[in-house]
Amino acid sequence: KLSAYGISGAAAAPAAPGARDRIVFLSDVHIGQRNADGSPAGWFYGMYEVYLTIILFKVSMDCRVRELVFLGDLFATWMYPPEEKPQSVSEIISAWSGSLFMAPLLKCIAALDAVYYIPGNHDMQVTQADLAALTSGGKSIRLVTSSGYNASARLRCGAQFHVEHGNDGDFFNAPDDEHDSVQGLPFGYFVSRIVSAAEDFDVESVFRTAYAKVLASDFVEKKGETADNRAGRLFVRFFLDAVIAWANTKREDGQKLGNSTVIVLPDGYTDVTIADVKQCYSSLLPQWLESRQTYMFAAAGKSGLDRYARKKFGEKGRFLWVSRLFSCAPPELVVIMGHTHFAKQERVMNREKQGIYANTGCVCQ
Repeated sequence: KLSAYGISGAAAAPAAPGARDRIVFLSDVHIGQRNADGSPAGWFYGMYEVYLTIILFKVSMDCRVRELVFLGDLFATWMYPPEEKPQSVSEIISAWSGSLFMAPLLKCIAALDAVYYIPGNHDMQVTQADLAALTSGGKSIRLVTSSGYNASARLRCGAQFHVEHGNDGDFFNAPDDEHDSVQGLPFGYFVSRIVSAAEDFDVESVFRTAYAKVLASDFVEKKGETADNRAGRLFVRFFLDAVIAWANTKREDGQKLGNSTVIVLPDGYTDVTIADVKQCYSSLLPQWLESRQTYMFAAAGKSGLDRYARKKFGEKGRFLWVSRLFSCAPPELVVIMGHTHFAKQERVMNREKQGIYANTGCVCQ
């Protein structure tokens, strides 16, 4: 991960006077809760704290780096079992205040021109007030939207930037655009809460099973409901039933989940039952079938966001790739995302704009 960003130590001289022009992107760190004894719980544990410490130390000492951008899911507020109230980002920061990575993080805030924070899905509720403790040298981490950052960011070569976490292209975890959610939370939020203790959960297998059941089912109409929404409603029910069955294999008798199970929500929300969740999100399956922005309902896997990211470069052109094959032109657009937990970089040559799509991968993996 360090070599991918081309980061060197403080002893390395800049290529040219004033060449403080590097931007470092990190995503999907997933710093979560700590147990009562101080040990970490969730995805961020063990050597991951050391990895993050090394990365932040290197960034803080590199005289070429201008900005550090946390591209979503720096903190994890989703991975809590249904019966446990999730911590806020400010509570998570307080729990990790004495950790190894905190000193180099504060050094980055003080030394760099700016440290930006673009939320993802696992930290979508983060506020600027939550980040108040992360202040150094009279500066704080700046909470920004993807569109806000993209409006002003441009590379030295003149290429445009499009930077986002990536969950907007993932209907499983995207913000609610159809007003068909539970209190504005994505469907994936509740799936994550239900399977938080089942590390080997296979979302693609559950998706295929639920989708096959929808195709084989006889629809029972509800008044005013379209055929697409009926299919979507059944899909949500079948999907959650499969998720619950999976989660219950990891639970003791007496702790099994069911429709009446209450999911304790964070401050600012009202607790709901699994049955309440099943009554919503009927528009998700029709949306996915119509747009096909991702290969699967959830943008999981190494190629999970490829289709969504490539669309940022415009429509395909049959002969564009050939005409650009021997061109030395710099990229016109650079698209950077996270979310999938798989780092990758590819050159996009067959779209209206040519450029580079890169995914930052995941620190806690």
